[in-house]
Amino acid sequence: MKPPKEEGEWIDLPGGSGRVLVRTGYPRWLRVLLLPKVMGITLGRRIYLSESVHGLGRERLLRHELVHARQILRNGPVRFVTTYLVEYLRARISGLGHAEAYRGISFEVEAREAEEAIPFSDRERSAIESGSGTASAVAIASGSRQTFTPQGRLDMHTYETRTFDLSGLKGISDETLEIHFKLYDGYVKNTNSLNEQIADLTRGGLSDSDKVKFSELVRRKGFEYNGMVLHEYYFGNMKKSAEGDPASGNRFREVAENAFDGFDAFKKEFSAMGGMRGIGWVICYQDLSNGALSNHWVDEHQDGNIAGFAPILVMDVWEHAFLRDYKPAEKGKYIEAFMSNVDWDVVAGRLRQPDGSRR
Repeated sequence: MKPPKEEGEWIDLPGGSGRVLVRTGYPRWLRVLLLPKVMGITLGRRIYLSESVHGLGRERLLRHELVHARQILRNGPVRFVTTYLVEYLRARISGLGHAEAYRGISFEVEAREAEEAIPFSDRERSAIESGSGTASAVAIASGSRQTFTPQGRLDMHTYETRTFDLSGLKGISDETLEIHFKLYDGYVKNTNSLNEQIADLTRGGLSDSDKVKFSELVRRKGFEYNGMVLHEYYFGNMKKSAEGDPASGNRFREVAENAFDGFDAFKKEFSAMGGMRGIGWVICYQDLSNGALSNHWVDEHQDGNIAGFAPILVMDVWEHAFLRDYKPAEKGKYIEAFMSNVDWDVVAGRLRQPDGSRR
């Protein structure tokens, strides 16, 4: 007697490593075991995606879970589960909360890197719009890097990926930088792709069926735009052979000493924010109306940015910025390394003359 045919779609993984079955919805036995907020799970050669995830959200989730499928095939299920649990428990024992411990697991870091670094191609957009998402997931699993060139609106700006010569930084490896540059490149391409997709939807007016897709794309803009721009500030305020703290007479040092009762007080507050639990950025902003400096925490890329303030010093504290070089509990060492690589002349050059208004 043949076993019943399973619903879903079989996907061939690259390199002849096997196939996985992608299913929408959880079987009854699995639904009982999962927490309510679990949106997707990979069990061996089966990927289950929640029925509540649609559009771009489903696309990114499928990318993420396909990486887990490859990890399981590469390591074997026992080693995968053991490594996953050991890394999580070590992080919890070291004092990290559940969310940060989960995000620090090496398998999750790899999955998010693949998810975030690959731009949406024409083929991917077609898959998203059709609701399948399968074509793009295969492209991501195989390492495909298709480039999307916006066309249509003559006034639409196309952003270009910038290059930064940072090889040889103190305490931040070239391997980490290579991964980081690829992530940044993905934000640039996704920003261009989002702009074109939104333009395509709004050209000629929005139909009722387009409004949900339009809303999801617009809400995504803050994440992609800030992911692009903040990385440019971050890479731009570091340099090779930096000399530690700014020299006496550096304009930023002078302003920080007045704003924080001394440069050391500024540095301690800025570093302490970086050591907080969570993922995001620490940014020293200047209020352009009065010139005042203040340090702020930004969740992910978009929550916590101050309207009208100028970023002066920007530090990335997402785990991909340091987990190749340091354990989760050694985040402080990464912060020390970052501060030792700051180009204080660039930072000082970002200061502006206050104009006394909020125009």
